[in-house]
Amino acid sequence: MFDFENCLGELKDRSKNVEINGINLMIIVKYGMEIIEITELKGIEQKEIVIKLVKTLVKESEINDDVKKELDNIIDSGALSVTIDLLVEASKGNLNINLKKKLKRFCCV
Repeated sequence: MFDFENCLGELKDRSKNVEINGINLMIIVKYGMEIIEITELKGIEQKEIVIKLVKTLVKESEINDDVKKELDNIIDSGALSVTIDLLVEASKGNLNINLKKKLKRFCCV
């Protein structure tokens, strides 16, 4: 059974040495994705919970209110959702980032 508070505690623990700001927000998203991946949740549920975890972490953090507002704006803009989709596509090998290297190897064989 899924336990949000347990996952949040693990995210807090993994993020304790990471300054919570706009630059490091995607590192925190990565941690959230790794934590949620081992739960029984799948697909859109995983993404929604990761976003909720990150949003809760920001809300409960001791950073100043201006930074919290900035991060909330980033989260609410859909940037995390798109980032998660991109990371999922990359994990499935659906990005052609290294296509040139693959083509070069194929052509030279």
